[in-house]
Order: sequence, then C-alpha cells, then structure tokens
Amino acid sequence: MRNKLDRLWGLVFLAVPVACVWIFVAAPERGWWFPDDVSAKGFELDKLFMMILAITGIAFVITQAILVYVVFVYSGRVKGHKAKFVHTHHGLEMAGAGLVTVILLIVALVQIGDWEKRKYWNDENQAALANNNAVTIGVEARQFEWRITYPGKDGLLRTPDDIHGLNKLHIPADRPVLIKLTSTDVLHSFFLPNFRVKQDAVPGMEINVWFEAKGDLGASSKPWDLVCAELCGWGHYKMKGAVIVHPTASATVSLTGQAALLEAVVVTRTEELSELEETLSELDSESDAAAQRQKLESDRDNAQTKLSGAKRDLALTETRLRLGMDKTWETWLEEAWAAQEATTLE
Repeated sequence: MRNKLDRLWGLVFLAVPVACVWIFVAAPERGWWFPDDVSAKGFELDKLFMMILAITGIAFVITQAILVYVVFVYSGRVKGHKAKFVHTHHGLEMAGAGLVTVILLIVALVQIGDWEKRKYWNDENQAALANNNAVTIGVEARQFEWRITYPGKDGLLRTPDDIHGLNKLHIPADRPVLIKLTSTDVLHSFFLPNFRVKQDAVPGMEINVWFEAKGDLGASSKPWDLVCAELCGWGHYKMKGAVIVHPTASATVSLTGQAALLEAVVVTRTEELSELEETLSELDSESDAAAQRQKLESDRDNAQTKLSGAKRDLALTETRLRLGMDKTWETWLEEAWAAQEATTLE
C-alpha cells in the first residue's frame, strides 16, 4: 500500500511539469502572453526572453523528469534497505558549474547589444541626437504621479520655456525617444509594457532610457499604459498614466472623418436592429414561421455584435480625438508651446 501511495505521488509530480509546459505552449494562442508590442525594437527583447525561457524550460523539464523517475522507480525498494550516501563528486560538480557558467556567459554576451541601445550612449543613439532626430523628455517620478517635461523652443530641458505635463507622455512615432528619468522621493519603476521598457527611478540619480514607437501604428493606435512597477507607498496602485503616440506627417489620418463614419455605422446598425425587432414581433403570431424566426434571431444577434463593435470603435476614436492623437508630433508641440506662452502672458 505504501509503495502504491509513493508511486501515486510520482504521478502527481509528473502532472505539474506537464501542465506547466502545456500552459506555456498554449499561452500565445489564447492571449495569455505579452501585451502588444508597439516598440520598433521590442522584438529584440522578446527574443532574449524566449531564449532564456527555452534554457530554463529545458532545465525544468530535465530536473522534473529525474524527480519523477526516482520517486516512481525507487519507491518499491525492500523495507530496511539503506540508500548509499555519496559525500561529494568533484567531477560532477565541476561539470555542472562549468555548464552553468557557459550558459550565463552566452546570455550575457547576447544581451549586451540590446541593453546598450536602451541604456547607453552607443553610436546609433549619439547619431540620433546629433541629427536632431531624437526627442529628449524629462520624466520625474514622485508619490504618486508622473511629471513630464518637454523642451521648449530652445530644444533644451530645464530652461524657463519648458512645457510641463502630468501623467500623459506624448511622443512621436518612428523617432528615438530619450527619457531623462529621476525620482524625488522613493524608488519607483518606469514601466511601459507595450514598449518593453522597465527602469527603476532612483532618488538622486538621472537615468537614461531609450525607446522608439513603431511608425506604422496608424488608426490602431491608442493610449498605451504607463505604470509604476515598484511598490512605492499607499497610493502605488493609482500611479499610472498614458503614452500618446503621435503619427508622422506622412502617416497622419483624419480621425474626425473616421468618427463620422463610425457614427454612421452605429446609426445603421441600430436601424437594422430595430427592423429585426419589428419583423420578429410580426412573426410571433405565425405558428409556421419557426425556421424564419430562428434565422432572423441569428441575424439580430449578428447585428447586435456588430453594433457593440462599432460602439467600441467609436469610443476609442473619441478618446484619440480628445487626446490629440490625430495630430502630428510637430503640430502637438507647436500647440503646447502656444498654450505655454499664453499661460505665461496671463
């Protein structure tokens, strides 16, 4: 009885790694994976993650297989049999340590290029600054908000004509962005999941963070999450904002026209639904119209689904219009400068 119970535990230990592997394999298709990647170089970090996941996944499967094998096979030993104790095995220990060292060295070498683009002044970042293609923005973390500073017309930060904002980070598409990250009180973490950016903000330090939004977001763009990923006090949960990506001049789309179009879609769908409701009411009294009624009910459900989708699209479009996401970066910046000057004059 004891042996059977031990083997049963072996099967339980087997079920856990099998379930874990299945979850990881099935996750991408079921939407349990990363959020949308809207960063021009986010795929590089995703590849690094997948490489590390493959290494640790293989190690996990091997160790769990050994565990299950030992529990299942050796649970039937004769009572009173003593296990052989081996104090050490230098060759095995050296081989294990060497393997781990090689793996960590490979990971370190592979990741250098990607982190250099995000953290340091490499040639690419230096060239972007020299050609005035990069946009420099100051982000100051404090309990429990993000204070954003944009350079004024002089193109420099921390000068009298700076533009200040709160919790909304406006950036251009298809241009490198340099964030000058600081904190005024405690540790925070500047986290942009859709841009694959996560950097601690440390009091007393100014940390550079580089990233770039894709230039082909088009009408699918929306406000992207800006959150704090470091427990920073009682209001940590509400320390969130939004990243607004402004299109390039060549990719600007008239969202006002889109909103009008979506309004028309909503009206059309509503009229279709009303007509279907009237038709169903007329058929209620007809006993021989069951098949037709079923078809109309199906049509009504489809129309209702399309109506809900049109309403969601309309709400997103209204949000885009309210945040000025239809404007190019240059247009938004000009308007921000004008508003700043008007406030100064008042």
